[in-house]
Amino acid sequence: MLAGVLSTAGGLVVTGNASGHLLGFDAETGEEAWRYQTGSGIRSHPIAYEYEGRTFLAVGSGGGGIVQTTVGTAPSLPEGSVLLVFELAQ
Repeated sequence: MLAGVLSTAGGLVVTGNASGHLLGFDAETGEEAWRYQTGSGIRSHPIAYEYEGRTFLAVGSGGGGIVQTTVGTAPSLPEGSVLLVFELAQ
């Protein structure tokens, strides 16, 4: 609902949801390729970047306010905020 979408040159489309899942989809078929539970709602935009010839995916995860209300937990209880970084296979 609040997360952005990233499309990579390698054919991966990445987004997140208020339930805390980071989701990867095959750009051609639309099929879910993988998912990762981050522990808190995702309301930021995933990014990809290259460092020393390696490609990384980063996304922030952290609940609060409307995200927690949407998934049915108390908005006054903060859930851990983290920056997750994954290396993408070449």
